[in-house]
Amino acid sequence: MTAAAMTHTEPPEALLTVRNLSVHFHTGDTTVRALDDVSLTINRGEIVGLVGESGCGKSTLGMSLLRLIEAPGEIAGGEVIFDGRDLVPLPEKELRQVRGRDISLIVQDALAVMNPVTRVGEQLTEVLRDHGQGNRAERRLRARDALAAVGFPRPEHSLRSYPHQLSGGMQQRVSIAQSLLLEPRLVIADEPTTALDVTVQAQVLQLLTSACRTRGTSVLLITHDLGVVAETCDRVMVMYAGRVVESGPVRQIFTAPRHPYTVALLEALLPLRGAPPPVLHALPGQTPQANEWASGCRFHSRCPRRAALGNPAICEADEPALRGAGPHDVACHFPSDEPSANRKGSVTVDE
Repeated sequence: MTAAAMTHTEPPEALLTVRNLSVHFHTGDTTVRALDDVSLTINRGEIVGLVGESGCGKSTLGMSLLRLIEAPGEIAGGEVIFDGRDLVPLPEKELRQVRGRDISLIVQDALAVMNPVTRVGEQLTEVLRDHGQGNRAERRLRARDALAAVGFPRPEHSLRSYPHQLSGGMQQRVSIAQSLLLEPRLVIADEPTTALDVTVQAQVLQLLTSACRTRGTSVLLITHDLGVVAETCDRVMVMYAGRVVESGPVRQIFTAPRHPYTVALLEALLPLRGAPPPVLHALPGQTPQANEWASGCRFHSRCPRRAALGNPAICEADEPALRGAGPHDVACHFPSDEPSANRKGSVTVDE
């Protein structure tokens, strides 16, 4: 298939459009569906949060966008349209030019993806060299400036450091510097602050969001931290059991969640003001394994709203599609239309 045949016409504000993306893992005679018919859009210059319990498919989705799923996994169907071009059928040679230059990835354990016997400067300049950027002196200068931009007080000295000589926060700053080095249009940040203490988390997130806002870079922020989403993101997508179950502007999701799973996630937060509740809200059961998804709505066995409605049969029989009016979409047969007043004060959503 030629590059021309793989182009698609998308709305001008859309940078990334994912349509009906499915990812399967094959183990012997068993096929495990990790993602099932996922669709989403990320606009230019937009920061989108992706939340959900462990095992719901967030990291698999992030890796799939760069086609980094390795055997026995495969993209079983769907489209990943970046700037009008579908990346799924793209030849590997062409895809390697997209990785890093147009779309970059930040992982939660920076040390795990750094070469322990190679100095930081060499690892940064290697990215530039692989993409044919500048001569040796120019690459060194750009690497130094990249470290300075993410808060290294002595970037020239840090270029000569080995990864193990840096703290966890500094390692993650190197990872962010590397991800922004080629000025990509989209950054996929997969829980980039999980291994850091709270103070360093705030610093790293501020650096990432500030750099992206300044450059007009789009971000997909994969995280468990709803407070981070409220503070940094424009929109949020909620995943459950391999599917997006709710998507919309941050303020709408936090003040008027429509899916009972989103409501449950928000009710698990402690209030910022006043005394904590005597009992923290918790959902019964756990996220189903990828090969144990229920029929119909995958959340129906844990859904308090279904129970309150007398367990209507449609929840178990039919899987709801993600739909809605305007920017707020929900996959639920009985979505709520009421503001979530009991969540007032749990998080502060930036204007």
